[in-house]
Amino acid sequence: MIKTSDIHWLAGLLEGEGCFGVVRNRPKDKPGVRTYPRITLGMCDNDVVLRAQKLMGGTLSQRPAKENRKPVLTLSIQRQALAAGWMMTLYPLMGARRQEKIRTLLEQWRQS
Repeated sequence: MIKTSDIHWLAGLLEGEGCFGVVRNRPKDKPGVRTYPRITLGMCDNDVVLRAQKLMGGTLSQRPAKENRKPVLTLSIQRQALAAGWMMTLYPLMGARRQEKIRTLLEQWRQS
C-alpha cells in the first residue's frame, strides 16, 4: 500500500516537473477520436524517475544525451484507468493551474 507521504511527494514532483495531457487515438473499428489521459515525467535524475515509476507504474523510455546534456529518462502513464486514477488522487494536492488542467482532461476523456 502506498503511503500518504509518497502521494504528497508525487504531487510536489509532478507539480514542478510533470506534464498532464492526453493521447488522441482514432480506433479502427469505431468512428471518431478517443481521448485518453496521460501523465509524463522526464528528468535527468534517474533515481527520482525510477522512484516515481515504482509508486505509480507506467513505462520508461530514455532519450539519448545531446551535446553537453545528460540523457533524459521519461516515465509515461498512458493506461487510461491508471492515469485517470492518479489524476483524481493527486488533484486536491495540486495548484490551481494543474487542477484546472486535470479537470479539463478528465472531462475530455469522459466525453470521448
